[in-house]
Amino acid sequence: DYDHIVHSLHESVHNTPLHEIAVAGTGLPPLANPPTAHGNIEGPLVLELVHIVDIGVSAFDLEEVRQERAHIRHQRRVSRVRSATGEQPLQEREQVLPEYPRERLKLVLTDGFAELEAIECRRLPGIAMGKTPMGTKVRLII
Repeated sequence: DYDHIVHSLHESVHNTPLHEIAVAGTGLPPLANPPTAHGNIEGPLVLELVHIVDIGVSAFDLEEVRQERAHIRHQRRVSRVRSATGEQPLQEREQVLPEYPRERLKLVLTDGFAELEAIECRRLPGIAMGKTPMGTKVRLII
């Protein structure tokens, strides 16, 4: 079944790090001086998300949200452990994880061998701190 094969192939690529399935030299062009290099990239090209940071929001605000999210996750784990061991779970209302503030993202992307930093010029739908998992594949059409 062709559709099943295409779906399976898509899932395999989506869930496998590019460094395990890509061929060196077929992704990003080589750069002479990588930390400060500028150049053109020919597309289409599939890259993998390595890191996201919002450069339009203060680090203090981002850290406050990160800590609050970590606290809520910890409380959820404690409640699950208590429930599983027969203890009284924590009596807290179900808390929703707060979202990170969103201004302008800086992305670190890789072809499996080289990395590049990119700053969004327009908001990229579907990419958000705390929601988009690292390893997500991004297709650049240039």
